[in-house]
Amino acid sequence: NTIWKIYYRMLKPFIEKFTTKVPKSPIPELLEREPETVKFEKPERLLDGRIRVTVEIIGKGRFKFKGVGRNYRITKNAAAKCALKNLRRLDLMKDLFFFNEKQKHISQIFILL
Repeated sequence: NTIWKIYYRMLKPFIEKFTTKVPKSPIPELLEREPETVKFEKPERLLDGRIRVTVEIIGKGRFKFKGVGRNYRITKNAAAKCALKNLRRLDLMKDLFFFNEKQKHISQIFILL
């Protein structure tokens, strides 16, 4: 019990950070983010024995992301991670574009005044 108290004091910031934002597996996270637009295609076996899976997202455009690995589970996770990374990047670009357009609009209003 005494040892736990000492370790808890040392680890408390990490434990609190982890409990506020619990990491999710990439596949459920992708399916929650794009529930009706995600489709995992059948796995393909490559010449070197690895497996490739493609995830297709049809919604805000048509996107395909590929994952490669030594088994289906790893490969599907890799494809989902790739898709999430690129979707986040796309959202960031859209936010920046919207912000820039908003700034242009505001500056045009000031010019008119």
